Amino acid sequence: NAKKDLVWKALSQKYLDKGLSQKPGYVATDKKGVKFKVNKVVENESIEIIWYAPFSKLVFLHKIEDSFAGTNVVCKVKLKGFFAFILKFLIFNKIKSYLKISLKKFKNDMEISN
Repeated sequence: NAKKDLVWKALSQKYLDKGLSQKPGYVATDKKGVKFKVNKVVENESIEIIWYAPFSKLVFLHKIEDSFAGTNVVCKVKLKGFFAFILKFLIFNKIKSYLKISLKKFKNDMEISN
């Protein structure tokens, strides 16, 4: 079970490109070329990322929580904007599936590095 500060470091390096040095407002590009904005950072606690789509945006909140079993990363997603209601039905299952895979890979990477 990784400690909260180690999980934070790994999560911030994944989303903040150069680790803890980036601040809110920073626009990054992931390995697939998707641009996203770092909207809010609470060190050792959470990162809020916004991904912009035509007439809508996805807001991802990654929160680190202590639990009985160790440290958990909880991800919540909000879909906002003019077409949010329609897009929800089109992409909800894809997002849910992607998050399961992504968080499981993150967990496995953390276990390997410890």
